[in-house]
Amino acid sequence: MRRNKKIKISISLITVIAVVVSSLVFLNHCSKKSTESQKALRFEIKVFELTNAERVKYNLPPFIWHDTLAKVARDHSEDMAKNNFVGSMGSDKSAPRERIERAGVIGARSWGENVIANQSTPETVFKLFMNSPDHRANIFSLTSSHIGVGYVKNHWTQCFVDL
Repeated sequence: MRRNKKIKISISLITVIAVVVSSLVFLNHCSKKSTESQKALRFEIKVFELTNAERVKYNLPPFIWHDTLAKVARDHSEDMAKNNFVGSMGSDKSAPRERIERAGVIGARSWGENVIANQSTPETVFKLFMNSPDHRANIFSLTSSHIGVGYVKNHWTQCFVDL
């Protein structure tokens, strides 16, 4: 029992460190960007934090933030917002794996994507993801290690890969 408690504390500590480091990197990167960009970044980080907190609750390792995946996720969210659709196939007929590889993430052993629209808060988005069996499966995947989150005009994307 004591060993399980130590493992849970270690995983929680790793999650906190990952979130703090990721947050500092993002805030530094976006310090000169617009208020809207800063809001989007806060929302993306919150979904990342909620996702990892849920994984840790079930003794799963936290995801590692991946900047390129975040860009892929943001670009797809922007595509959905601009072209008024919600789905994993892009307006250019690209699949998530194509977009991920086109961005330079090569060698992923697995990949996944969650998308949703017309939601204005990270908490609502995360709750809806957790209530969907397919989205929940991506969040609890044992074959994904890295994540990127994108938010544009109430359109949300999570990209997952195993590197």
